[in-house]
Amino acid sequence: MNNISNRLVISVDLDEWYHARWVSGSKISRWSNTIDFFRDVYKLDTPRGDIEKPTMEILELFDNFKIKATFFILSEVASYYPSLVKEIIKCGHEVSSHGKTHVDLWKYTRKEFYTDLKDAKSILEEMTGKQVLGYRAPNLIIEDWIVPILSELGFQYDSSVCPSRKLMGKFGSTVNLPMKPYYLSEESFIPGNGPLFEIPIPVFPYLKLPAATGIMTRVIGEWWSTWTLKYYLKKHDTLYYFHPYEMLPAPDVDGFKFMQKLHTRRSGLWMKSAIKNIFEKFQDVPKINCIDLMNLYNVKN
Repeated sequence: MNNISNRLVISVDLDEWYHARWVSGSKISRWSNTIDFFRDVYKLDTPRGDIEKPTMEILELFDNFKIKATFFILSEVASYYPSLVKEIIKCGHEVSSHGKTHVDLWKYTRKEFYTDLKDAKSILEEMTGKQVLGYRAPNLIIEDWIVPILSELGFQYDSSVCPSRKLMGKFGSTVNLPMKPYYLSEESFIPGNGPLFEIPIPVFPYLKLPAATGIMTRVIGEWWSTWTLKYYLKKHDTLYYFHPYEMLPAPDVDGFKFMQKLHTRRSGLWMKSAIKNIFEKFQDVPKINCIDLMNLYNVKN
């Protein structure tokens, strides 16, 4: 990999497995919200703390590979695990917003989206003592109307665009957008001269299906993500992201259907090994977080 001079952006969505669309927060979910899920499955009003151990393992892994990453955090998760957020900050990683709760965008009116995201941003900023500059949409479901809202709320970059074909009831509308980091227009996710910087999530070349994500690493195989990253790193900076819950064994829930089993495939030890292998394969490639990449692209102040 010594011939590659572009940078690999590393980020983590600090989600628990119950944030998956088939569990809660979407039209296809088994539970209408996370509280109902907690009460039905955990017999509690709060989560069990499953996210803590794998997140600490990720922080240790990042330290071993000298990686400073971006953690996209729901304010819901931050409220349940404030000490975990403080540990992420202590380790020198960037905290960005993943919204308030992990629900599809269709559940919001524009006013509701604005209010919830403003609250989510404020919670993280109060908790971290730092300005939150980045955003990633839950489930990567976006509409052009959120762009001016992000700007109004003081965000400086977004990392929600995944130029994939339609898949599992989402994607498709951004399939022709760039794979290279770029500036958005003022009113939409198309390239333009607006203030927001976009860091897209890579898709598999030609097939145009999601690739550089932990879920696709597990479902299809490590080679799928590795080949994609090699392809784009020869052209420009690119990104890889994953979730802490993927480092845990697949959840034991009654009534798992085929797609749900597929979604949790190879969770646990296999994924831990795969992430380590990816970092080793790209050891000579500079690793960077989202905010540092944005600064290198001369963000407008």
